[in-house]
Amino acid sequence: MLKGHAIKSAQVFLKDPLFKTIVNLTNLSPKESWTVWEDPEGNRLKIAKNKSVIISPSNTEPITTKDIFRKAEPECIYKHSCWGLFISGKKHKITHLIGNDGLLRCCYYYNDIWQCNFQSLLLGYHNLMLLSERYSNKTKQTTNTNKVFKIKYPKEFEIEEIWDSWISINDI
Repeated sequence: MLKGHAIKSAQVFLKDPLFKTIVNLTNLSPKESWTVWEDPEGNRLKIAKNKSVIISPSNTEPITTKDIFRKAEPECIYKHSCWGLFISGKKHKITHLIGNDGLLRCCYYYNDIWQCNFQSLLLGYHNLMLLSERYSNKTKQTTNTNKVFKIKYPKEFEIEEIWDSWISINDI
């Protein structure tokens, strides 16, 4: 199935105009049909008949990657990015950076120390919709919120009382 046709089928079924943006930001490709998508590391997004979206992490850690920024330090990724969303809590922080290549990359910090980078698909569909909407609008936003983001990678944790800043890196 062609990627363009698969995106349109999924968009119509889900009634989600942001689906194409999510696919592009997370580098998804259709597998089997328009209801099953996979990122380069084997994480999957499945569209169920009841229109729910299920994200399943890969069972294995990839040995190789085509993403030259997969294990890069956040400062390196930042230098090659055009947009960023910074979410921080008391101990946990996630930096979401959209690279000049259009891909979303995520860096996880604990106590202000960088721990790892992880595949953006693992943020969950709801969070990806939020990111995609803000990126699509291309507006500068700084807000204080009380939302709780639940991320299940690399371990389950919650970020509370977050301050998030969605900015164009070129404006800094």
